Amino acid sequence: MTTINETWLAGGPDGGWVSDGSNTITQVKSGGILSTTAHFIGSQGDAVTTTEAYARIETALATADHEASITIGTVSNEGLQQQFGVCIRFDASASTFYYAIWDVGSNGIYIQKSLAGTLAGLAGPFSSAVSGDVIKIRATGSSPVALTAYKNGTSVGTFSDSTSPITGNVRTGVFMLVNRFTSQNPSIGTFLAADVGGTAYALTATTAALTLTGHAATLTYTPFSAGGPGNLVQVGTGLWRGTHRGVHRGVR
Repeated sequence: MTTINETWLAGGPDGGWVSDGSNTITQVKSGGILSTTAHFIGSQGDAVTTTEAYARIETALATADHEASITIGTVSNEGLQQQFGVCIRFDASASTFYYAIWDVGSNGIYIQKSLAGTLAGLAGPFSSAVSGDVIKIRATGSSPVALTAYKNGTSVGTFSDSTSPITGNVRTGVFMLVNRFTSQNPSIGTFLAADVGGTAYALTATTAALTLTGHAATLTYTPFSAGGPGNLVQVGTGLWRGTHRGVHRGVR
């Protein structure tokens, strides 16, 4: 099992937030929020944008069955569109991935996907959230792909994707769409990702054959003659033994 950790910390350029450098991060699409190296979240002062930004963490997990989460940082809702999310099954060279977002305006958690940069909502909203909550998404299977959204470790919604399911990818990432963003409110704190499940073992039932071999036996019955030599004869309440000389009293 592979695990990934990444934390964005205060003290970056111009008051922004900078990653702790645990992983190589690639800026896939810039919406004015993530720097070209994607290690820097925030802008020089305020940033105003109407498009999404997302970055891929290049550390690969072991399998396509995995999950990733972010801790929501400080958010200032000014009535503008703000979304913060976490990506899984991120293609190594394309803008294709599943992701869970918290939409600040509607205060809901959603499951969505991007196919070559085209975003599509799949399900939600499932639950409200606040700063400090942990948003997680998990993917298992291939056709369909089972997707589960979590808040603070508890499942809040699911979706089964059988329409152009995303399979095989083993990278993760982060997602943002923010109209106004200040360096004081990065809104993404700790990032975690890990494989899920274990090795599958198949149980096979085998029919056992049991063979019984019998041996023929011959039973011979020879009746005795009552009162004959050496035979016991019941007479009344006593036992009598016959001999060639006659009959004598036996033991009662």
